[in-house]
Amino acid sequence: MWPSGEEPTVAGARSSTGSEVVIIDNHEALPPVPVPSTSNTPVISKLNVSKSSKFHIGNKFVSVTNNVHRNEVVKGKFLCLELVSPAQEKRLRCSVAVFVCWALVVASGLAIYLGYFMLSEQPALIDLGINATWYLKRPEWQAVVVNNNMFLKLPVKQAIIAHSGTSNCTSTYTCKLLMKAIQMDHIERYGDIGPNYLVGAKGLIFEGRGANVVPAMLRGFNSKIIGIMFLGNYAENDIPTNEQIENLKIVLKTLVSKGVLHPDYTLQGYCQIFTYTVSPGKHIMDILHKFDHFLSTNEKTCLT
Repeated sequence: MWPSGEEPTVAGARSSTGSEVVIIDNHEALPPVPVPSTSNTPVISKLNVSKSSKFHIGNKFVSVTNNVHRNEVVKGKFLCLELVSPAQEKRLRCSVAVFVCWALVVASGLAIYLGYFMLSEQPALIDLGINATWYLKRPEWQAVVVNNNMFLKLPVKQAIIAHSGTSNCTSTYTCKLLMKAIQMDHIERYGDIGPNYLVGAKGLIFEGRGANVVPAMLRGFNSKIIGIMFLGNYAENDIPTNEQIENLKIVLKTLVSKGVLHPDYTLQGYCQIFTYTVSPGKHIMDILHKFDHFLSTNEKTCLT
């Protein structure tokens, strides 16, 4: 029985097999989809229903409600993500929440790390505080500014003496020119001038890398030495002067007082560490015996 007022209007129609198909409220059903010849059952692929909540199909009673679920999804864009079905949308919201949580964790960790790094005390170049006309800091000889310094773990226990092997300089002006030429050569190979200090004519002492910066002078030992280089070739004609020796002693004593050199440090020539080489030259090796901290180990391996 049909509920009062809901009796569907029906007219005759035919299926693909010739059987009758209902037409409801003057709306014809779409033509049925043909079925394989092996099947004797007629098939209706689509049926349009309007103004009726209940109707018969064969021996089945069908109820039509207002809850319609479409097979096709409505797609949109939100935060560059595709919105799909409700279940997928729920998973999407969960994924976004997880992503936001992890982003907050990473951002917090990065902020803490940067805060610690920036607030923690960073090493700075130690100024020896020598105010003398013979001591020239980097700006005074117009050194190229570099920012790739690595700092020594203080105090270090070795000071190594070498020579440049170049021609000597005879004045402040010519020594500055020689310093700049050496720095440009060393920048290409080491990133900056190699030694911590350089000793020129008339007792001039030039600040190279500086007191507590890792030098580039003796591979395998750089992180634990102070490197000092005499300008000139002391294996042949150049001979250290008293001014050079006395001023170098002042620098070494100041390095100890500043905590850069250990009070019991040792002083050696380059050829005693990198054996069977010439640097710092026989004339400097002869003078090193006059230094209190000189260590004669491997002295015989220095070439003359």
